[in-house]
This record gives sequence, C-alpha cells and structure tokens, in this order.
Amino acid sequence: MEMLVVLVLISIISGLVVQSSGILFGQYSKVNRYLGELQANILPEDWFRASVESLVASPEGFGAFVGRADYFEGYTLSAVTQEEGVLTRVKWSLTQIENHVELRVLQNDQDSLLIKRWSARRAKFFYFANANSFTSEWPAKDEKLGSLPAGILLEVEKIDGSSYEILAAAKMRLTPTPQPSDVL
Repeated sequence: MEMLVVLVLISIISGLVVQSSGILFGQYSKVNRYLGELQANILPEDWFRASVESLVASPEGFGAFVGRADYFEGYTLSAVTQEEGVLTRVKWSLTQIENHVELRVLQNDQDSLLIKRWSARRAKFFYFANANSFTSEWPAKDEKLGSLPAGILLEVEKIDGSSYEILAAAKMRLTPTPQPSDVL
C-alpha cells in the first residue's frame, strides 16, 4: 500500500514537471519569436547608422565620397561584414523592384547584401549640407569633392502613403586631412 502511494505521488509530481516544462517552452518560443522580429527591424537601421557615422573623408583622387538620390559610396570604419575599425569601401544603394524598394550594401567589391526591403513607391537618399539644407546629390554646389555631408537621410515613401525615415549623422571629420602640398 505504501508503495502504491509513493508511485501515485511520483506520477503526479512528474506530470506537473512535464506540464510546466511545456508551458515554459511555449512562453520561451513566443519571446524568442518576438525578439527575432524586433531584431529584424532594428539591425538594418543600426548597420546603416553605424556605417554613416564612421564615414571617412578622403582626398579627391582617393575614392572621395559621392552620393545621388539612389546610392552613395565612400569609405567607412564600420562595415556590415567587416571587423570594426577596418577601412572599407562601401556603396549603399536603393533598388526599385515593382512595389518594393531594397536597401543594399556593397563592400570592397564583394557581392551586394540585401539589408532591408520595404513595400514602397520609392525611396531616396538626401544629404545634409553645411548650409542647413538637404540635397539629393553630393558633393553639393558649394561643397568640395572629398568632403562628407553632415548627415544622410534615407526617406522611404510606403505604398499606404506613410513615410519611413532614417537619419544618420557623420561623426568623423567632414573634410579630408590637409596634405603637406596644400599647406605649402
């Protein structure tokens, strides 16, 4: 009789452990899925901002920063797939494909990486000039080739009429380091 009571108690306890493990695993799966979706939305913005913040101004003949409404290219110290601090040639581009716009990055002439895709009518890059205005081309009229914009705005016009914007500011020196020949 005592043995039967012990077996019943053990089976009740093991049933509770199995049920609570199932509930815990279900909650873990929900949280994990939510964090995955959150990461998928935040990471592309972080990669874009980090790359722009670490842009490096370079002399005219050394791959100076240039930008248009659908792309910009230059050198950064924060590439998406490279180690932080390694000088990397990057080209961020926007590609319109039917009702979608893709944000892609090309690094050191490797294959381009799809960073983000939106259901959108169009998207454009705008460059913040020192004259407190945005322009869709860089270098702007009054800016020297090789200098960096103070900031870059990515504006996406979604199909539903709303807009999505990512603004990133260049934190590095906005003009190239003077060469000895420029000083003398």
